[in-house]
Amino acid sequence: MHTRLLAGLIASGMLLAPLGFAVERMSPAMRRAIEFERHKAWADARQARIEARHPTVFYNYAERQAQEEVPPGRTIVPDPGEPLWQQHERNQRVRKQERQVERR
Repeated sequence: MHTRLLAGLIASGMLLAPLGFAVERMSPAMRRAIEFERHKAWADARQARIEARHPTVFYNYAERQAQEEVPPGRTIVPDPGEPLWQQHERNQRVRKQERQVERR
């Protein structure tokens, strides 16, 4: 009986030993980061409860579709692309690099 109890205690000690070392090795910066994340989650949950009781925003723009309908009277202006001065600078850099490669 005593040998089984002793064997069980030793086995449980061997199984739980790594857990104790893992907690001790955590750096103070990691502990602060975990505490910050917990606090942030707590604050988000609190704000969600407040908003559920007294909503300040009555619309939700987060539910957007990939292709939104354009309201009547509005036009979508396409992106003109890279400005000309940036194209010019990029072309100059490329030409300079090509000249350096040719000289080698």
